Amino acid sequence: MGLLQRDPAARLGGADIREALGEAPLGPTESGARFVGRDDLLSAMRDAFQLALAGSPVCVYVRGRSGIGKTALIDRFIAELRRNDRAFVLQGRCYERESVPYKAFDSVLDALAQHLRHLPQEEAAALLPREIHELTRLFPVLARAPVVADLPQRNFVAPDPQEARRRAFRGLKELLARIADRRPLVLRIADLQWGDEDSARLLVELLSPPDPPAMLFIGSYRIDEDDAPMLRELRRLGARPELKALVRDLLVEPLSPDQAEELALARLGRDSDSARAEARRIAAESGGNPLFVEELARHIAGHRGAAPAEVSLDAVVRTRLAGLRAAGRSLLEIVAVAGRPIPPSLAFTASGVTDRAVLGELQAQHLLRTLASRSGDTVECYHDRIRDTVLAQLGGDRLAQLHRTLADALAQSADDPELLAHHLHAAGALKEAHAAAVAAAERAAASLAFYRAAQLYGRALAWASDLPDDERRALLRRRADALALAGRSAEAAPVYASAAEGASPAESLELRRRAGEQFLVSGNIDQGVQMLRPALVEVDLGYPATPGRANMSIITRSTQLSLRGLGFAAVREEQVPPADLLRLDVCLSAAVGLAFVDPIRGYSFYQRGLLLALQTGEPQRIARALAGVGAMIMSRGTANAVGRGTTLLKEARRLAEQLSEPRLIGLCEIVDAIAAVSLGRWRRALEHCEQGAQILLDRCVGVGWELDLARMSTMRGLFMLGELAELGHRAHAWLRESEDAGDLCGEVWSALYSAYALLGADDITSARDRVRGAMRRWSKDGFHFQHMLALILETSCDLYQGQGGSAWQRLAESWVAVENSYIFGWQGQRILFLHARGLAAVAAAREQPHNAGVLLAAAERDAAQLEEDRALRHDSVAMAALIRAGIAAQNGDIQQALVRLEAAAASFDTADMPVHAACARRRRGELLGPSGATLIAQADQYLASRAILRPAQWSAMYNGSAPT
Repeated sequence: MGLLQRDPAARLGGADIREALGEAPLGPTESGARFVGRDDLLSAMRDAFQLALAGSPVCVYVRGRSGIGKTALIDRFIAELRRNDRAFVLQGRCYERESVPYKAFDSVLDALAQHLRHLPQEEAAALLPREIHELTRLFPVLARAPVVADLPQRNFVAPDPQEARRRAFRGLKELLARIADRRPLVLRIADLQWGDEDSARLLVELLSPPDPPAMLFIGSYRIDEDDAPMLRELRRLGARPELKALVRDLLVEPLSPDQAEELALARLGRDSDSARAEARRIAAESGGNPLFVEELARHIAGHRGAAPAEVSLDAVVRTRLAGLRAAGRSLLEIVAVAGRPIPPSLAFTASGVTDRAVLGELQAQHLLRTLASRSGDTVECYHDRIRDTVLAQLGGDRLAQLHRTLADALAQSADDPELLAHHLHAAGALKEAHAAAVAAAERAAASLAFYRAAQLYGRALAWASDLPDDERRALLRRRADALALAGRSAEAAPVYASAAEGASPAESLELRRRAGEQFLVSGNIDQGVQMLRPALVEVDLGYPATPGRANMSIITRSTQLSLRGLGFAAVREEQVPPADLLRLDVCLSAAVGLAFVDPIRGYSFYQRGLLLALQTGEPQRIARALAGVGAMIMSRGTANAVGRGTTLLKEARRLAEQLSEPRLIGLCEIVDAIAAVSLGRWRRALEHCEQGAQILLDRCVGVGWELDLARMSTMRGLFMLGELAELGHRAHAWLRESEDAGDLCGEVWSALYSAYALLGADDITSARDRVRGAMRRWSKDGFHFQHMLALILETSCDLYQGQGGSAWQRLAESWVAVENSYIFGWQGQRILFLHARGLAAVAAAREQPHNAGVLLAAAERDAAQLEEDRALRHDSVAMAALIRAGIAAQNGDIQQALVRLEAAAASFDTADMPVHAACARRRRGELLGPSGATLIAQADQYLASRAILRPAQWSAMYNGSAPT
């Protein structure tokens, strides 16, 4: 109604309107302020804005020392945009002593909520993203907007914190994109040096493909704090190839002496010889720092012509502080110690000041400033340099006393135990700070903010060095549980291990079991095996010293399982003797951690686990073991194995549905996807993965391992279907998430599959670097699924570049490791290797005529082995035909080669592998000469539509031929 007031003076002005719409400036502006220089920086910002207008998100970092003019520069640019009504501007800032999650976005979301509040309901509703519930859960302030508060409540939101965060990130991304679709958008965040790592991840997600909002982001920070957590994380994340072109870096340097003098003269407000002399003196003393110029000039002007003998910023601040009344100093000190904007009521209560006029006096002296918003006024130091100076003058005892006073004031409301814990700790009240931190951690865990809970439990532990051992172990376990539920397995594992120290034998074994499993599922294989090996010995299970011994165990347990059958007498978990349950859990931890890394050992533990589970009769563990054994058997790929595996998987699903256990039901869907991949049914695999992942994400927490399984099968299916663009998009997203969570297993799998997309983009160097970088961090002990995929990728790069000899040598040198690992017992791995080795032999024969007979004979043996898998896999038949086509062409039998290629293309069509089929047809076109030009053109067009930049090289990779 502010625009409808009868009295024109009472109507809202431009600044009021912008504040109502969420566009309020970061702080008060001075109408008389003079802006000098910076033309080149303003021009660079205008250029960045134009890029954003063209549809690209652009990130501009403005860096410089404190007071150098970063804020003034950005304010000037934003004022220019506003004068021309060219953009919608969202502004926020970070505060040094603020402890909220996503602190860089906290005030931005406040402004966004304000914007939504004051839009017409229909217009605001059109902006809301699909994930508005998850976004509001992460940033509850959005619920202040009626359009959000009035939404019907969903029955559930994703309980898994990682998925909830992903959806919230997507929601904010979509909300900003919808705003940017309607009006140019500028997002500005100041003082990034005080931001947090989570804010960095959110920002990078907003700027990353797919579908980033076409906005200009402007972030400013102090150059002398560029190793702060958020900036360090931004540099790490910003090194990703897809982000490099988006970043513009602007350094705000000191004003030149002439510019500093011009600014000083303007601030002095007079032009005379004495004023110019004072201006030159100020310019020299300021070092070109605009804030120093402003404050020194104001100080001198305040002396009405009698310039003080000492002119320095420290002298200015000391003079002002010395002239304060006791009440003014108390109020200023409380605000400085708070370190962030606080309500004036809190400042007055904590300082004991009752005279409200004191605040006005401090504002008039540019020591404090108030920030007005419709959600409530706050007060803060006028500039961080003022706060630093005030804090520097406080002795340790006085500082602790002020923190205690603030804590006592905060304790009256009990609204923010985390902030209370901070001030209690700073006051030296460690016991009370510990209790507040535990309360804050429990509140965070109750709201499913598990990672925040883990951080708070960590503070509580650090602040209570004299805790009794049992209490310390209990807190360590709660912290480890929170980390595990947050998907931070690599961080959870050592905390579980620490909690095991000094525990009772049974509790120690349980905690070491958890530590070992968390190490394994996060990809820290060596540490996981080191932790679980003695635990397995303690429960009389042992660890197979070699893959051969694991294979013998599999043969023995398979016989036992066949003789025993799957019958069991169901009992509740509490009815099982604890020692039996713990023994079973240790076994299943080893199975889970190793199954899709070191499959022969993982399979042996799954079989032993199934036998133990059936003996106990506990249905949930039986279902898990059935699903694991079923998946491993199906992956062997023989008709007998498929029959037995199908029976086990059906029983696992029956139990899961009978128990109505969403984690088990989701796992069964994913295991069915693994089975579908084993049978070469790619689309069915994708369907099962989507269904299983959705169940887990919507209804479960702590399911990172299961989701990694789903993503692995999805990656494989997408590659075989030739969906390279989608593969690249998903692999890069998975890589980002895995890096954020410290999930080495996810990092390695996603990096390897993303290399296929890089290869499709003809970035051979990056593809190889991605593979080698991933494997440098992986375990060197043994030969795992990851080693196999890396080997195939390196070989593919060789063939892509026409280096058949290198490809053959690479595979020949790896054969002993492959054979000793027993990985050939898994059909999918066997087909991958035989196909690659057969093509490498053909390609090497072309380069080495003197050795062609031996190489082509080796290629024929691999083709024959591939045909042995024809009963269940159409692609193995097609791959054998491709190799034989290469052999025939090498021998000069072009007609036979053409027949083989036609058969290969038809089999690939049947196997739903269109890119492979197109490559076979392209090779036919090459062998047909001029009459094959149409085949080549058609294949090239199709391959280009599949994100393959150089079809000739890709086809050579699939055919073992020379790129043409």
